Amino acid sequence: LVRPQEDYPVFDPLLVLPDRRDLSTRAHGCYKQFWVFLLERLVDPSMIDTVAWTGRAREFIIRSPEVMARKWWEYRKSAPAPDVESMRRLIRATYKKHILIPVNAPQNRYAFIIEPSFYVDKSRVQLDVYINQNCVPVQV
Repeated sequence: LVRPQEDYPVFDPLLVLPDRRDLSTRAHGCYKQFWVFLLERLVDPSMIDTVAWTGRAREFIIRSPEVMARKWWEYRKSAPAPDVESMRRLIRATYKKHILIPVNAPQNRYAFIIEPSFYVDKSRVQLDVYINQNCVPVQV
């Protein structure tokens, strides 16, 4: 199966992200959408070995895809067994919804293209401060 190459915006850490508060955070009315689950882990300092901000605006890196997939599976309970490829499909689905874009997908680096602070009860400034204090810089 050959899929057409999608054109996604280029990540620009200087871009002011749109403040979209209209996104559904729940799938089928009960479970959190994967991107919300991921965002909540990004603002949990105990998860920095699994998923972390890079310090470049709203870019992040999934440092341990296997652990992240397992955490999602534990949350969903009825989901299929943890599988990194299934998690990557969930991430790719957010591209079409204009929530995330790949920065360097083979290195598990992605970025929000919406302002996510609202979804974790923070202001933009509060999230900026959190990111600056809890980031894991990566080489560009």
